[in-house]
Amino acid sequence: MVGTQGSITDTGEFGSYDNMLIYITNDDEYRIIDSDDSDTATIVGVFSDAVDLAYKVYDWGTSINGINIVNGQKGVLIYDIEVDNDGLKVTLASGVDAYRVKLSNSGGYNGLVSEVAILTMDTSYVVGDTYVFEVYRFGFVSLSHSKVYTTSNGDRCARLHDTGQLQLSYGCILDASSTTNTYGIEVKAGCVVNTAATAAQGYNRIRNQGTGIDATSGGTVFNTANNQYSGNTVDENADAGSYSYID
Repeated sequence: MVGTQGSITDTGEFGSYDNMLIYITNDDEYRIIDSDDSDTATIVGVFSDAVDLAYKVYDWGTSINGINIVNGQKGVLIYDIEVDNDGLKVTLASGVDAYRVKLSNSGGYNGLVSEVAILTMDTSYVVGDTYVFEVYRFGFVSLSHSKVYTTSNGDRCARLHDTGQLQLSYGCILDASSTTNTYGIEVKAGCVVNTAATAAQGYNRIRNQGTGIDATSGGTVFNTANNQYSGNTVDENADAGSYSYID
């Protein structure tokens, strides 16, 4: 059914490929495997076309310690790489497009975007603790076909403050290992989030959080009607007293 997560079944061929990449030959597309059992792999988002059994599974690319993009560097492309330890920082009016990238970090921000910087990520997997994405000072992050996962109590998949902006599309997943003080998206201080999705693109999914979306201090979230929530203690919370809003 359109709008549900895509999947591919091949009896006995899956079971150990969670959060890796799958390439569908006839669809000519890569997707992240959200979960799998021995027979079926379920992806992040949907496939564009009906799939056949011509596919390949890939692990992530070469691992490096960190990437720091600053001082107005624009048109930066990051493909097929794993960024560990220091994460990815995009600041000072820089612009980065990331495709098939894994960000994995512990004890810090995986994706920090600020000072009018732009980060666009497609078919990427971001996992870590603290604030997985920290977006502020007119920073802008756009995620599509991507999965963000928090690993410990008190995490945020994305924290926006001081006029940060976030866009989710094409079946993104925000997930957590615990519902103890976790947030899919924490929106503060005049920030704007757009979670627009259509059935044909695949609905965005926010799951297993303490609060799926939390808007306070003037935060605003648009186009949540098609979001799919599951396993959250609270799906949406908007603090009307601070002029925050979730549509």
